[in-house]
Parts: sequence; structure tokens; C-alpha cells
Amino acid sequence: MKIKQLEPGRYDQMIDRYIEAGQAEKPSIANEIEDVFSRDVTVFVLDISGFSRITAKRGIVFYLAMIRRMQRLSEQMIAEHDGQVIKFVADNLFATFTCVDNAINFAWALNQGFEGMNVITEEDADIHISVGIASGPVLIIDEHDMWGDAMNMASKLGEDLAKAGEILVHRSSLLRMADPSRYATKPRNYQISGMMIDAIEITDVFA
Repeated sequence: MKIKQLEPGRYDQMIDRYIEAGQAEKPSIANEIEDVFSRDVTVFVLDISGFSRITAKRGIVFYLAMIRRMQRLSEQMIAEHDGQVIKFVADNLFATFTCVDNAINFAWALNQGFEGMNVITEEDADIHISVGIASGPVLIIDEHDMWGDAMNMASKLGEDLAKAGEILVHRSSLLRMADPSRYATKPRNYQISGMMIDAIEITDVFA
């Protein structure tokens, strides 16, 4: 994945210009910010299921250890799928991929990896993830933050809608699949926050 090399602090300088500019200047500065920071990518959002239940039962340190295990396996595997970690926040992973198929394959491999780990851990320490995937232009700031519709859709799917073990792919990603026949899918339609969200669930990946 080719990364734009930008001097540190450039975003802060540009957004400050936008804030301080008159109404006539704001549109051109907004376009400049989008030109500099926008990338057309596939956004991947992962959430660990069961935070409230596990923390109430076993304590926060126990759950923090689960988060760290998720981070370690994700960091180990994401390079194999040509992805980039943008940030870890609490029990979430936010990442980008240039290829939808790589994002799906990464999600599937992670699920299998955690299933293997869960065989040897006690039940409360089992890690179950939900994943949302969406594609489109987003603003990526200093390689550690991300904003845009694709980010919002992937977050809604991964954090709010997907159940444990589910991989939900937004309609924005469907036409970008290299070979849709590689996946078994189910249609999923949701209404949340006044929006209709069309997606599919990946139920199997064929070699």
C-alpha cells in the first residue's frame, strides 16, 4: 500500500486555516484538505464481543489482557494480507486495505485464529470478534486517524450490528470484489440511526 509522505502537523495547519477563513475561502480549503489526505480504500473495523459481561465478572485487567491478545494476533497477521493498522481504540481495531478481498480474507483468518486460541483458553477468556467492512474515499490523518462515510459504515456494521463471529460487508464493497464466487453470503439489511444499511454477511470463504 503506497503511503503519502506528509510533514507532521500539516493537517492541523490546514484545518486551522479552514476554521479561520472567511465563508468564501472555506470551500477551496476544504477541497485542498481532501486532495491531500483523501484515499480510496476498504475500511475494516473489528470489535470484541462481551465487554460488559466479562468485565463485570472477571475485572478490567482480565479484559485488557484479552484486548492485548487481539492486538498481537492482528498485528502479526495483517501484513500477510497487505493491510495497514490505523489505530487500536479500546477493544476495536481500525485498519485499511487496498483490496476488498484482502480485508475479507483477513477477517476470516482472524476468526479462525481466535477459534484456535479459544480451544486452549478458559471460556471467559475466549475472544469472539465482529467485523464491518466498507469501501470509499476517507481522510487518513497522520496514519493514525480516519474520517469519512466508509469509516462510518464499517463502524456501524462492526461495532453496532455484527454479532460475535459475523463479518458484514457494506454494499460499497461488493463491486470491488475480485471474485464474488469465492464467498458464501447472506443478505443483511438494517435500519439504524435513521439510515438503511444494505450489507452481506460472509458465511464461508472457498479456496
